[in-house]
Amino acid sequence: MEQAISKTSIANLNVLTCGPIPPNPSDLLDSKAMEQVMDELKQTYDYIIFDTPPILLVTDSQIIASKSDGVVMVVACGKTRRDRLIVAKELLEKTNTLILGAVVNGVVSKKNDYFGHYG
Repeated sequence: MEQAISKTSIANLNVLTCGPIPPNPSDLLDSKAMEQVMDELKQTYDYIIFDTPPILLVTDSQIIASKSDGVVMVVACGKTRRDRLIVAKELLEKTNTLILGAVVNGVVSKKNDYFGHYG
């Protein structure tokens, strides 16, 4: 594990990349070996963040979400359809996944927005 984890230029931030994508990623993610990796990481790190594909795209994200302490949904402003967001939320709720919050990317700030500037 120590050989696979890379330090970054940011203090206290390490990265474990996925490497080559196997032919059966969902089977690998739903394995006992993955649970052991997650348990080992939890013993070493305060926070573990998994960057996954969109939850509606592949089952990999649902598997990781069900094994995680919580999920932060990332939404593209003006691109993510509301009906798809609702379906994603419902999928997470079906697996009793705790939704911690959301990040909205691509918001264009206008000069007169309340939080846009300080005078």
